[in-house]
Amino acid sequence: MKKTHQRITRGLAAGLLVAALAAMPVSAASIGDDGIAAGGASVKIDKVIAIYNDGYNKSWNPNVTYTFEVSAATVDNVTVTDSNGTVVTVKPGVAAAIAGQSGGKATVTCDFASAEVVDTTSTLAEGLKSTFEIGFDVTAFATTGPGIYRFKIDDVTPAATLLAAGIVRPAGYEATKYLDVYVKTDTTDPTQLVIDGYVLIDTNTSLEPDDSHKDPGFRPVVTETQIPVPGTTIEQPGATTSSYGVTGINGDNTFDYYKTVNLTVSKDITGNMADTSHAFPFVIGLTNQTGAAVPATVYVGNAANALTGKTNASFNANLAKDGTYLVYGINPLATVNVKETNDTNDTYKASIKVNGADDGAQTALAHGDEKAMTALAVSDYDSSAAAVPATITTANGATATGPNPSATAAFENNLNAGTPTGIALMVAPFVAIAAVIATIFGINKIKTKKETDAE
Repeated sequence: MKKTHQRITRGLAAGLLVAALAAMPVSAASIGDDGIAAGGASVKIDKVIAIYNDGYNKSWNPNVTYTFEVSAATVDNVTVTDSNGTVVTVKPGVAAAIAGQSGGKATVTCDFASAEVVDTTSTLAEGLKSTFEIGFDVTAFATTGPGIYRFKIDDVTPAATLLAAGIVRPAGYEATKYLDVYVKTDTTDPTQLVIDGYVLIDTNTSLEPDDSHKDPGFRPVVTETQIPVPGTTIEQPGATTSSYGVTGINGDNTFDYYKTVNLTVSKDITGNMADTSHAFPFVIGLTNQTGAAVPATVYVGNAANALTGKTNASFNANLAKDGTYLVYGINPLATVNVKETNDTNDTYKASIKVNGADDGAQTALAHGDEKAMTALAVSDYDSSAAAVPATITTANGATATGPNPSATAAFENNLNAGTPTGIALMVAPFVAIAAVIATIFGINKIKTKKETDAE
């Protein structure tokens, strides 16, 4: 099946995944009327990855392919009630009706190609949407006739796939949805059946006219003006404050997200003999835990308002006193390596602080020497873990549910000279000699005066 993906802007529409439904034993209009494009005998369902960066408004999402399994759902006394009180019993899905099924199940995929995601404010909190499509063969319903048939959709994406991309999946993620397919007799040809519409729901329960269980897909439900990091508290329009992605509005969903990290490399030059205008050469390198196609594009430069996207994994910079070099939008699987070289003829005392803490001892840095920070993993994401993490902690200690200031690597070079050793010893003998000369001169002067007086 063909897949498409696009960016969801702020003000993510809730939208209900259901086509306009015509005359049925149950008034289909009571179920909802927009979201899924019921074109013929296929249905498109949304999948969203939320992309976050708390300190910058751009990032690239990872390449990742999700896998979904479609099968016939088992139902037990499940009904659909319309606004007029008409009740229809839901039938179990017909496995043979699922396009491409084998052994009663069909597999469909949903692709996210690496792409730049940009927000309109100073931080990034955007949803990137893709869709997957499920086809149906209406002739497979001929034996059981018109009715509402329920199917099950399971997210069966391997954990290894998500881990290789750096995806975070919060606790409570709803990996299973249910799809009601509305089959009716064709009004123009009573001998034929047609698929009239679809409703996606988040639980295998009965449907009431209040639409409380209808679902927009594997994506957020509420219409907040900013997609929050899962677990944070937000004020939802028309609802009480709730813990988004955990509990709250009926049908509220948790969803996968991808969080990038920022790094600031800074330079300080101190001491009374230091050349504070000299720009020392730096090399900043990025490596990943995995060889998978994680985003290699980051944003680099000396100021946050003038960064350039780069796809290479090594960057050169020259930093004088108070200089900075920024690397923003780093994928959570990355490890950062930063080193400077002393290209002067002086020997400096060099030190590094990473996130405010000393990174090793101060060392002498002579001409041609290099000073490197300890390799820094930008987060505690472990791509070799058995399960996808529910949250991650960035290198500076900020969790994914809280503020995420840039990780910092602060380099300092010091050249401070006191009074050179030996100057006092060299001066002292001359002072002593001068004193002796003065004394002898004084004695001679007295002697000459006495001789003059005696005459």
